[in-house]
Amino acid sequence: KISSRVLVLLAWLVLSLGGTALIVSRSVSEAYGRFFQDSSIAIRQLSQKAAQHEAILATLGATPLSAPPADMLASLRERMPQVTAIAFWKPGVGWQGDDGIMPTAALAHANNGKFALEFDGAQAYWLVAESGWAVRVEPSKMLDAGDWPESVSSAALRLRDHTFGLLQRAGSNAQPGWTLRLEKHLPVLPQAFVLDTTRTLTLADLPWLPIALWNTVAALIALGASGVWRLRDVHRREHTRARLDRFGRLDTFGEVAAGLAHELNQPLTAIITHTRAAERMLDMPA
Repeated sequence: KISSRVLVLLAWLVLSLGGTALIVSRSVSEAYGRFFQDSSIAIRQLSQKAAQHEAILATLGATPLSAPPADMLASLRERMPQVTAIAFWKPGVGWQGDDGIMPTAALAHANNGKFALEFDGAQAYWLVAESGWAVRVEPSKMLDAGDWPESVSSAALRLRDHTFGLLQRAGSNAQPGWTLRLEKHLPVLPQAFVLDTTRTLTLADLPWLPIALWNTVAALIALGASGVWRLRDVHRREHTRARLDRFGRLDTFGEVAAGLAHELNQPLTAIITHTRAAERMLDMPA
């Protein structure tokens, strides 16, 4: 027979583990919801940045300028730090740009009829317009580290076969935990970005206060059940003792009755014997 203490301990473990699993599951679900929402906001912000690049080229193509003004790049970089250079195509000469920073390929017909894409190393690319203007973009500068929400641990931008790192929080990979991953697409040519974001859930992200409260409630429930169990056991023992007392009294009464019958049986037998003897003597003639 399993003791009551073992049963109470098992009940507490079941309540504790079940409630803790439910709380953690709900917390993870809420964390994933925030992570999904923040990643969606980030891809919308990046799409706005990509649209700004095309707007710059469209604006420059609509002007009669043969070269960008001297302060144009500095003015643009104040609001769009990812734009690091501007180049223009001069017929018969080729590309011209500040400090010699310009595309390497010749001006060609864009695949989508408006813009073409040329990668410049591992951290930048050129967005080239058919109008003869081009801007150099560094995706890592599209969003500042402070603009990323806390729910995102790392972010990378994929463009064709190139990957640009956008965010890598310190210590996000050093701590053990569960990593959530999400992939968001921006199918707008030629800047068809794919945003890869991750969030690492560590022990610090667990809802320790609800877990502690639930375990306390589970312990109180187990203790209450143990008290009820003990009280029921006490009542059962008292009832059994009362029954034994009743049976004991009946046994004593039976013994007393048997003793009385034995004590009364002898004188009654003697009286009957003497009476019959007297009857026989009375029947004798003498």
